[in-house]
Amino acid sequence: MSTTFLQAVNKVMRNTRNDQVGSVSSSEFALMVGQYINKAKDKVEDAWSWRQNIVELQFNTVASQQTYFLDAVGTTPVISTSVAGRFCTDRAYLARDTHYNAQVFDITSGVTPYRLKELTRENQVTQSRILGTTGGISVPVAFSYTREGGRETFTLADLPVAGRTISARFHIPQDDLNADSDIIVVPWRPIVTMTTAMLYAERGEELGPSPINWTQYAEDELARAIANEIESDYLVMEPV
Repeated sequence: MSTTFLQAVNKVMRNTRNDQVGSVSSSEFALMVGQYINKAKDKVEDAWSWRQNIVELQFNTVASQQTYFLDAVGTTPVISTSVAGRFCTDRAYLARDTHYNAQVFDITSGVTPYRLKELTRENQVTQSRILGTTGGISVPVAFSYTREGGRETFTLADLPVAGRTISARFHIPQDDLNADSDIIVVPWRPIVTMTTAMLYAERGEELGPSPINWTQYAEDELARAIANEIESDYLVMEPV
């Protein structure tokens, strides 16, 4: 069951024995709870490679262009499969299979899709400086991904022809929750319990004693959510 930002705030309000609110912006305390929820969301997102945060980014190659920026203003344009149109940030990282292969594919229409080989950026630079780059490569074979220059950058090993469609799967965390109706993508239970634990740890004198060990409760909820994700992974067919 999906949970909105406002619903999560009100769950924390109940946990801390405060009145529920009609909007996150309705009081200073509710706003503070919202800030803590976003901090807890970041912790939960960083704790596991949640499938809910996988986003596929696609772009078409331009003749002899090696470098592509994987953001909303990239050239050539990059398409995000996320409903919210998420693009790479400094917290994003490549999705990988169980053999640690990066999930980057050439999916050009009319040809058999294949996976591109991943290079480290430094190895790629060394290779291009010593061996040079090959122009007019009809089938891209290798790439590197880096934040060189402060932007999320995808670089092909050689100069491609135009019109190849590249698909890269990334784990991209959700932006900070802001609107009351924003839906939490990752499991919400550990977020709510973790937020409650943080509030009691920092403002326990104001909130009064709690009969529940919220820190342990949050750890248990997070472990349970991860276990559920692992269990469901067994039902996913691994591609050959």
